[in-house]
Amino acid sequence: VDTATVTDLDDTYLTNLQTNGTCTESGSGANTVAPYTLSPAEYLTCTFTVNHSGQPATFNNTVSVTATDDDGANVGGLSNEISVSITDVATVPLTIIKSVTSASSLPEPGGDFDFQVVVANTSDVKAAIVTDLDDTYLANLQTNGTCTESGSGSNTVAPYTLSPAESLTCTYTVNHSGQPATFYNTVNVTATDDDGADVGGVSNEISVSITDVSAVPLSIVKSVTSESSLPEPGGHFDFQVVVTNTSAVDTVTVTDLDDTYLANLQTNGTCTESGSGNNTVAPYILSPAEYLTCTYTVNHSGQPATFDHTVTVTATDDDDAIVGGVSNKISVAITDVAGVPLSIVKSVTSASSLPEPGGNFDFRVVVSNTSTVDTATVTDLDDTYLANLQTNGTCSESGAGNNTVAPYTLSPAESLTCTFTVNHSGEAATFDNTVSVSSTDDDGANVGGDSNSIQVEITVGTESYALFLPMLKK
Repeated sequence: VDTATVTDLDDTYLTNLQTNGTCTESGSGANTVAPYTLSPAEYLTCTFTVNHSGQPATFNNTVSVTATDDDGANVGGLSNEISVSITDVATVPLTIIKSVTSASSLPEPGGDFDFQVVVANTSDVKAAIVTDLDDTYLANLQTNGTCTESGSGSNTVAPYTLSPAESLTCTYTVNHSGQPATFYNTVNVTATDDDGADVGGVSNEISVSITDVSAVPLSIVKSVTSESSLPEPGGHFDFQVVVTNTSAVDTVTVTDLDDTYLANLQTNGTCTESGSGNNTVAPYILSPAEYLTCTYTVNHSGQPATFDHTVTVTATDDDDAIVGGVSNKISVAITDVAGVPLSIVKSVTSASSLPEPGGNFDFRVVVSNTSTVDTATVTDLDDTYLANLQTNGTCSESGAGNNTVAPYTLSPAESLTCTFTVNHSGEAATFDNTVSVSSTDDDGANVGGDSNSIQVEITVGTESYALFLPMLKK
């Protein structure tokens, strides 16, 4: 019986459906403008749209209608409840792509490697919040590198909020130094989406390397710091060897140095490093361009000779490659001293004259080695009138255990004394005696010779004569 007038319709999430929706009466010329007058059995149909955005949620909707009948009574009310929801979209992990923007390998000792990491939010609906980025070898790229968002005003300070399809690009440098090696780098990103889900992860792996530099042999230079020759019998020769690490990158460890004639220079000489606190004890650690200087003395004594010296160095670099070697050759010599003739002095130890018919005359000869360096070997002594005094006389050395048997070896300043007897008999005469000595020194030089001449004589004897005179008688 009653007519109803509808003046307002409000959805829970949208008011004034009469203006914010589309409403049509079933009768009365399909009136679409409020107020709506509904005769008995007539109805009003309204369609409308509500936007629900954001995180997953359920929305309970009702429509409240304001209306009175033609008696002024309130006939409005509340509709049934309709629930609609935003459902969760599965979490989409960030895309994290790392690349090297410098050379991916450097020769030892290495250096700086440059990297870039691009973190992209590939979700269609969710924002991602990046709070931290750590490289395997460098933490906190957000402060130790340079990071820029593609959107949001190019934000460069963490945290970074990446809307769908936005990205974050970070560039940074890592120093890898030392021995040859390969370094595997990744970037770990800490991030959550706007539902609080973890969307961080680890980038692809990038390898960079320090490559080996070929081993460089040591420079080993030897020199003589004393005279390079000495007269026999020789003596001390002084040497120096300088061992230099000419590598630009490798450290070298020297463990042993041996001269041709003197082993273990590290203990039998004096060695000093140019650096490292002037280390003087093996092993010696030589950084690039450092050097080791060793001085030492070798004694060469004896006969004239030439001695060829080198120094052998045992060493490895920090890659365990052998870098030792042999120095240049240095020659030193003992030079010959000219042979010095023996001093041969003869004397008579008995009377130097005897009356006819003569007899035995006693002699002595002293043979002295006056050389300061050479030993002399006496093999034979012959008097003018008596050969082989070594067997026909009595000979004794001053040293060498008083050797009395030829050959006689006379060291410098030693002497040989021989005594012998020669018989001169017959008519009155004079006899000139010398001793001839056969001898060589230890260089094979002839140092023998003749003694002074000694004269002995047989003098005329005293004769008795008888004088017989005739006797005269008267």
